[in-house]
Amino acid sequence: MKKPRVLVVEDNAINRMVVERLVGKRGWPTVSVGDGYAALTECRRQAFDLILMDIRLPGMSGLDAAEQIRALPGCENVPMLALTAGAAAEDRQQCFDSGFDGYCTKPFGKEQLFERIEAVLAARRDPEI
Repeated sequence: MKKPRVLVVEDNAINRMVVERLVGKRGWPTVSVGDGYAALTECRRQAFDLILMDIRLPGMSGLDAAEQIRALPGCENVPMLALTAGAAAEDRQQCFDSGFDGYCTKPFGKEQLFERIEAVLAARRDPEI
């Protein structure tokens, strides 16, 4: 079973580092960027098995970035998990409408994050992951 390649998209450096470390402890290769434009660039350059993205990003929101990533060739089925401070039903619906497969409400613990990650990976399971 191969380890999923993960793209972390988070503008807050501390939050980005926390997510990188949590994912890195599993031995999963990780690329991290700080905004939606950089996320699009990385998705054009290389393939990812999972995208963890804040929805409130400078410049281009995570919601807009998710829609554009979904339109890229080869990215139609990449599992995407929204990292959001919004817990309202309308916030969750916006995430799903933009192409996210799930969401994780901040602040989150390690167990909650990996529970959500496993759920989105299972929903779009690649037999090689």
